[in-house]
Amino acid sequence: MARYFARYATVLDEQIDAGYLCAAERARMLATARAAFLRAGGNFPGG
Repeated sequence: MARYFARYATVLDEQIDAGYLCAAERARMLATARAAFLRAGGNFPGG
């Protein structure tokens, strides 16, 4: 799963670079993904 979240964060960073997202949106999207993963019984790497 660590690779999945690392790739997701990289994609979001690319979206910021392209001007589609801001840093606050990136943080919100990562938090949402982390919460969903934890609800599913996982353990979010690094946090």
